[in-house]
Amino acid sequence: MKTRARWFSCPQLEKGAISKIAKAAQLDEFSAKSESGFRIEKVRPEFLHGTFIQVIKVKDTIKNPFGESIVQERIEYRQTVFRLFARSTQIELVNAPRSFTALFDQLTTYLDSTLTITAAESNCLKWLAAIESALGRVKVLEMRLSGIALSASVGAETSLYGQDDVRKFVKEVAGGKKFDVAALAFALQISKVFCLGMQKLRFMRISIGSMLTCFVRR
Repeated sequence: MKTRARWFSCPQLEKGAISKIAKAAQLDEFSAKSESGFRIEKVRPEFLHGTFIQVIKVKDTIKNPFGESIVQERIEYRQTVFRLFARSTQIELVNAPRSFTALFDQLTTYLDSTLTITAAESNCLKWLAAIESALGRVKVLEMRLSGIALSASVGAETSLYGQDDVRKFVKEVAGGKKFDVAALAFALQISKVFCLGMQKLRFMRISIGSMLTCFVRR
C-alpha cells in the first residue's frame, strides 16, 4: 500500500476563506447526477478535509474481427482527496491524479478571487533531522543528489541506494563538490503494532522530495 502526499502554499487561505469554501462545497455535494462535486469529510474553522470528484467520459475506438470500428464510451471518476489549512496556509493533496487543476479552479470560484498556489518547497535534510529528533535515528536507504557542480557550466545528479545507511557515502560520491538533496527514502521501525484494516504495521518506508512530495509505503 502506497500513500503519496503533495503540499502547496496559498496565502489567501485564511480562516474566513476556509469557512466560505466549506459552505460552498457542501452545496455542491457530489451526487449520481453530478458531473463534478465535493464529498466533505470534516470541517473546522481553520481546517477542511474532503474529496473533489469529477466524472470523466472517455471514448475508446476498437475494431471487431470484421474490421469495423466500434466506439465505446466509458466513465471514470477522478477523485482528489484534499485538506486545506488556514493556519499554515497550505493545501495537501493525497494520492492526487495527474491533473488536479479543476479543484484549484473551483476553489478560486468559491472565493471570487485569484488564488496564488505554488508548490511548497523544503529542505529534505531538515525534514530528516526533525523526524530523527522526534523518533530517533532512522536508516536512509536511498538518496538522490542533484546540482553537483562539475564546472561552472556543467552539473550532474546521481542516486545512492542500499540496505545500509547511504549517508556515510555521500561525501565520497560528491567528491567534495557542492550538491543538493533532491529526495531521500528511509526506513522507520515502529515500536508498536498498529492495525490498518487487516494489516499490522511494524515497518514504514518513507520517501521525501524537495518539492514537499511524500511517499509512504506500508
